[in-house]
Amino acid sequence: MNVAVCLAEVTDPEGPLRADAAGVITAPGGGGGGFRLDARSEFALEIALRLKRSFPETTVHAVTLGPARSESVLRRALAAGADAALRVWDASFDAPTPLFTARALAAALKRLRPDAVLCGSRTTDSGTGLVGPALAAALDLPFLGDVSDLHVAPAAASALAACRRRGATLTFECPLPALFSVEHGKNCPPAPLRSIIRAGREKIPALDREDLKLSPDWTDAPGPGARVVKLTAPKPKDKRGLGVPENLPPRDRLAGILTGGLSGKKHGIRLEGAAPVNIEKLFEWLAGEGIIQR
Repeated sequence: MNVAVCLAEVTDPEGPLRADAAGVITAPGGGGGGFRLDARSEFALEIALRLKRSFPETTVHAVTLGPARSESVLRRALAAGADAALRVWDASFDAPTPLFTARALAAALKRLRPDAVLCGSRTTDSGTGLVGPALAAALDLPFLGDVSDLHVAPAAASALAACRRRGATLTFECPLPALFSVEHGKNCPPAPLRSIIRAGREKIPALDREDLKLSPDWTDAPGPGARVVKLTAPKPKDKRGLGVPENLPPRDRLAGILTGGLSGKKHGIRLEGAAPVNIEKLFEWLAGEGIIQR
């Protein structure tokens, strides 16, 4: 069986970063210290390597779209047990959109003819979730998202995918080849030092626009399809019912909210007796503490 896993590189929130006047983020010194393999991509990689352990004849190809520094995520995959790696990039691929990324990756994956394609459901930095479905459409493959586990029956050319949705786990049967975007899973265990050294010596091929025979009418301006134009943070929840006085200094008000905000919470009440009477007493106490309004 031939498995391809698409890996995404994201900025490392714990690593050093530098932003220029145009807002372009780079790692100091030009290395990869400020970037890392995305968590969901690592979950997808672990599922791919688990399939390889179950079926020794399985070949795992790690693929990514990115500049030279992105080789670090491919070497991470090679050290973990992937058989081969492939990087897709061209000087004209400046700030590619999710749909552009999908089309470029699809052009590379068509060369590999995989039986199963795995990728993260979304990245921790942009989180659009568009690449997986668009990649499946570009490859004309069935698609399943929110995958947490995958079991394959190569003889039957089918797979059982466990997908977590709203707290429940749904198990789907899907014909192969197919594409699966991974939302939950396990991290790859640390690779042995000798595997890391061997992966560091591997020569990773890179395919550009000409190699992939991509049409210039859309690669010259990698902007077709949807693009993130605005990121709006969720509105904070209304804290007015916590009994925290609004005239307090911001620091004291924040401390009150984080600790529950109930000015009289040390003086609790104990209710005994019939339920209707207790409910009325509880209502009066909550109203007196400012938790609810009368």
